[in-house]
Amino acid sequence: MRRSHRSEAQNSATNASGLLGSGFPVGATAPPRHVAGSQRSGRRGGCGSYRCRNTQRTRPGANSPWEYRGANTSRIENRRFDCAAPRWSHDQRPYQGYRKGQTNSHRRGTNKMPPARLAYMPLTTYPDIAPDDSVAVAVTLAAAFECELHVTSFAVAIPRVSTPIGGLLVNIPELVRAAEDDSRARCHRIQAFVRDNATAALNVQCSMEQSEPSSTGDDAAEEARYFDLVLLPWSKDSSAIREFGQSVVFGAGRPSILVPADVDETPIKHAAVAWDGSRVAARAVADLVPLLTDDCRITVLTVRDDKPLPGPDLAQKLAASLGRRGFSAEVCTVDRGNRTISEALQEDAIKNGARLLAMGGFGHSRVRDFILGGATRGVFADLRLPVLLSH
Repeated sequence: MRRSHRSEAQNSATNASGLLGSGFPVGATAPPRHVAGSQRSGRRGGCGSYRCRNTQRTRPGANSPWEYRGANTSRIENRRFDCAAPRWSHDQRPYQGYRKGQTNSHRRGTNKMPPARLAYMPLTTYPDIAPDDSVAVAVTLAAAFECELHVTSFAVAIPRVSTPIGGLLVNIPELVRAAEDDSRARCHRIQAFVRDNATAALNVQCSMEQSEPSSTGDDAAEEARYFDLVLLPWSKDSSAIREFGQSVVFGAGRPSILVPADVDETPIKHAAVAWDGSRVAARAVADLVPLLTDDCRITVLTVRDDKPLPGPDLAQKLAASLGRRGFSAEVCTVDRGNRTISEALQEDAIKNGARLLAMGGFGHSRVRDFILGGATRGVFADLRLPVLLSH
């Protein structure tokens, strides 16, 4: 026996007023979500019972709990019997919210891959080239961060300058040609080295560009702006490598990781943050977090006797913020003592087990001379573990 949910007065009002734009009678109780979706789309939905049209409802199927009668009356009645499980097509399923890592493409029935993270590794080859060991560590970091690695090696293009007596003493054109040939040979060799050290899962793309010696760092900084992360193989013994890296760090606008040669190549499961509550330190945290896995630990480092801090509990606030994002964060107060600020931060980060240090990069360029902050200058001069600099 059927029992109507509506009074006769409501049915009369429905007959007089017609249907709403959505296809349901005035005052009717809303049907299940899959039925509403079926009416809007005009496709078979819910229990596979009917097809909806603007003025005509076809006969409901045997398993439908909802019934529509007539072109204008459209009485909605509940039929009391067990209903089979709904057979939904993919685009008719009710929205249940996104799971972690799920995008809107899943609702459209597509399997789009998440966007790739792009890492950029610029390599200068004149007059010096980064050590192979630091390049190998940088390749390992790119794989650990699940990046697509783009390597650009810069071959030198020395401007030709004619001098009246240059050809009498030495053959300058021949020396220039030899330097350029050697630089191109280094480019090909370092690209082959990168490919040999890359794992099968790491997508590596290599290219070579020509650049004048005075503009190589600026050219690399401009190209780095199209990537998410910059990896800079480091050599503290080469002033050319340091100047090249400084140009990229302060000119790219992207987070840059200085990579030393003598570090462990195991995946990073523990990172440290140099925190003083400043804007650049906050930028470093924001650049670091997307690179870490959910099981990575973070140590928040604050130096006690370096400079006045804005508040007494800065590290605790940041640790609590990181904890709300799902990370295991702890606080460590650093006593500087007789050490430089860079030595204190790097040594305490290593002592706590961190394999990556994130910090803000203080400095600006005046012509070609960089005016650096104390911690930044010390890291450039004596790099002991991979350091992410945000400027």
